[in-house]
Amino acid sequence: MNQIHGNDSTNSGLPTSHTPLHKQKHIPNSRIKTGKKKGGQLGHPKHYLPKFNDEEVNVTEVHEMDQCPNCSGELEFSSEGRSKDEFDFEVVLIKKRHFFPEYQCGTCHKKFLHPFQNS
Repeated sequence: MNQIHGNDSTNSGLPTSHTPLHKQKHIPNSRIKTGKKKGGQLGHPKHYLPKFNDEEVNVTEVHEMDQCPNCSGELEFSSEGRSKDEFDFEVVLIKKRHFFPEYQCGTCHKKFLHPFQNS
């Protein structure tokens, strides 16, 4: 439809997703080149998660090693080492079963099920 007229994202208001398969997409970039490398720049302040107070810690995991990773020799404890704090979350899956009783009218003796309801 638009290919008949030669329209694509470079010469019309069409989005780049409508560019024909045989043509390379033109993705506009309005940023000015600075000559800097990608990623964090020298002198930029680092951002990190501050250590938790001891009262805030719910779970402590100790990661121990059985043998030397270089020579498989026996290891001896030398110091506490270092620690890393992290946030973790728990998703609880609750499986519920709802019962909807069947009733019978005492007058007309017709049976009824309780209607399903979204809770």
